[in-house]
Amino acid sequence: MRLGKFCAIGSTLSNASMRRLRTAACYEATSYRSPRNTQEAYRRKMAWGLLGCVDVLCRHIEYFIRELGKQGDYLVQFIARMIRATKLESYLYEEVKIDKYATSQALVVVLLSGLAASIGIFTHTGLGGLVMGGLVALLAWYVWTFMTYIIGAKLFPVSKTSASHRELWRALGFASAPGMFRVFGAIPGLTGIAFLVSAVCMLMAAVIAVRQTFDYTSTVRAAGVCVPGWLVHIFLLFFLLLLIG
Repeated sequence: MRLGKFCAIGSTLSNASMRRLRTAACYEATSYRSPRNTQEAYRRKMAWGLLGCVDVLCRHIEYFIRELGKQGDYLVQFIARMIRATKLESYLYEEVKIDKYATSQALVVVLLSGLAASIGIFTHTGLGGLVMGGLVALLAWYVWTFMTYIIGAKLFPVSKTSASHRELWRALGFASAPGMFRVFGAIPGLTGIAFLVSAVCMLMAAVIAVRQTFDYTSTVRAAGVCVPGWLVHIFLLFFLLLLIG
C-alpha cells in the first residue's frame, strides 16, 4: 500500500490553499511588466496547472486502491468491465455514463493502455522509448477525447444530447481497453500490426461509446464524430513509430 500512501500525500493539497497560491503567483506576475517577469509568470501558471493534474490523478488512484482494499467485488467489476469494453458491448457505456464512481476505473484503463503501448515499443527503443511511448499514447488519447467532445456535444449535438465532458471521459476511457493489445508490439515484426489493429478496435469501441453517451440513433453519425480525433490519434502514434524506426 505504499502507492496508496503516496497518493494520499499528493491529495492533501486543498483547493483553498492551491487557490491562494495561484492568486499570489498571479498578483506577483501582474506587479511587473518586463518580459522576464512575464515568462516567469507563465512558468508558474504551467507549473500550477501540472500540479493540479497530478493532484487529480493521485486522488483517483487513491480512490481506486482504497476501493480495491475494501471489497473484492470492485476488482471483479473492473476486470469484467474491461472485458466487456474489449468485446464492444454497447450497454457498458450506458452503465459507466451514469456511474460517477467509474471515473477512477476509466483512468486506470487509460493508464494500462498507455503502459501497453510503452511495453510494445520497449524492446525496440529501450527505457527512453518506454517513457516516450506512454506519454505519446496518453496525449493522443486525450486529444482524441477532447476533439470528440467538442464535435459531438458542442458543434453537432442532437436534441437528446446532454452528456458532460466527464461522462464522455469515462466512456472513452473504457473504449481505450483494446489499446492493451499494443503490448504484443514487443514481439519482433509485430509492432506496426499490433498498433494498427489496436487503433482500429479502439475506433470501433469509441463509436459505440459516443453513440450511447450522446444518445445518437445513428452509428454513422457517431463515426463521423469520432473519426477526426481518431485520425489525430493515428498521426501521433505513427509519428511515434517513425521515431523508433
